[in-house]
Amino acid sequence: AFDAYSLLIEADGRSLFYTGDLRAHGRKAALFEDLLRRPPEVDVLMMEGTHVRADGGHDDSRFATESELEDRLVELIGTKAGAVVVLGSAQNLDRLVTTYRAAKRSDRQLVVDLYGATVAAAAMASIPQPGLDGLRVWVPQRQRVKVKQAQAFERVEWIKPCRVFPEELAQRPERFVFHVTSSAAPELLRHGALDSDGQVLWSLWSGYLDQPSGLRLRRELTDSGVPFDHWHTSGHASVTDLRRLVDALTPGAVVPMHSEATQRFADLFPK
Repeated sequence: AFDAYSLLIEADGRSLFYTGDLRAHGRKAALFEDLLRRPPEVDVLMMEGTHVRADGGHDDSRFATESELEDRLVELIGTKAGAVVVLGSAQNLDRLVTTYRAAKRSDRQLVVDLYGATVAAAAMASIPQPGLDGLRVWVPQRQRVKVKQAQAFERVEWIKPCRVFPEELAQRPERFVFHVTSSAAPELLRHGALDSDGQVLWSLWSGYLDQPSGLRLRRELTDSGVPFDHWHTSGHASVTDLRRLVDALTPGAVVPMHSEATQRFADLFPK
């Protein structure tokens, strides 16, 4: 994830490597491969194991890369006569890049909300953000209320050149691909910017769909005849890639963290 780091800590002739939430199938996969090619000397490896499960169900899983998601999204957009809405986290900048690239390749404009635009602008210049060709900013009702309550009108002033309003979204929905949070979908339905000609993609962990808000969203989309699908890839490393990491670093000891089945580390990894 953007601004997340692995750490190499060295002191008194000893070293500890802390993985953090790395993964080998994101937009920065080259960094992971470079680490394997040029591994540091490591005495202790503190390694995350989100996908180390008690039942071993994810031991051999392979997760889709962001590039593969991009290609699938381009293919899908080409079959839709309406808006395509990707519901995800504004802080998932890899997915933002994926959606923007797919929109550009499909000759559509990407629409993000005000919060998403703000997060992207706070990150770095290479992240899709206001001012970039083919990117528009929509301000949902909830965000307009927050701006008004805080008297923070400069928040909408800076996106004025690329702002898009509900009337334009409803008039030509086939021109747009959205990367917004799940709360935006009902408002897009009310504005007429999303209908049965479009598509909604859930780009988050599937477990959220079993919560009341997720069930409510699916019910609203079903009642409106809007196609819905789950398109995501994990934010965490596969067990296969964790094995590759251990093999490259050859640590003196592996210490599990962030796992529901730490007892299985001894079966999966040496030392």
